[in-house]
Order: sequence, then structure tokens, then C-alpha cells
Amino acid sequence: MPFGLPHPLDPLLTPLGYGIIGTIFVMALGLALTTSYIACRAPHLRRHRIALPLMVLYFPLASIAAFVAFADMLRRPFHWAKTAHGKFSQTRILPAPDPEVTRA
Repeated sequence: MPFGLPHPLDPLLTPLGYGIIGTIFVMALGLALTTSYIACRAPHLRRHRIALPLMVLYFPLASIAAFVAFADMLRRPFHWAKTAHGKFSQTRILPAPDPEVTRA
């Protein structure tokens, strides 16, 4: 009982119900990891199998990112959060062309 408060589902679930929910979560994680392992079966992708334990962190973080993106879309539908990539990503202002040179 964290913080001295009962779990909100205590009136609805028995200990068996909590066990069933826990089993479903573990089976879903096993299915996700198995699918990721099979997806890396190509020879050039096999080196990525070493990162499979990190998927346990990736899935919740991806869910949080999707939720934040959805909330952002509702709050600011026409906002584009651009990301600057690379060392030279800032736009440089080029000088205007010389009219004497461009005349034919």
C-alpha cells in the first residue's frame, strides 16, 4: 500500500485478477520482444539483437512520446516543431546577386 492508500482497483479485482493482469502484461512483453527478435533475422540486422533488452524502456517512452504528440496536436494543430539537424543546419543569408553580372 504505497503512501497508505489502497489501489483504485482493489474493490473490483481479487488477487487472482491482479495475477491475470500481470500475466497479460508479461505475455505482451514477451510477444513484443519475440517479434523484435524475429524482425532482426536478416543477416545485416542480427547485430541489433543485442539491443533487445533496451526495448523494455523503448516501448513506454514511445507511448509517452505519442501521447505528448497527440496532446500537442490538439493544443497547437498548425505548429511545426522543427528540429535542426547537422553541424551546418542554420540557414545562411546569401548576398543578393549583382545586377551587372546577371545581365546578358
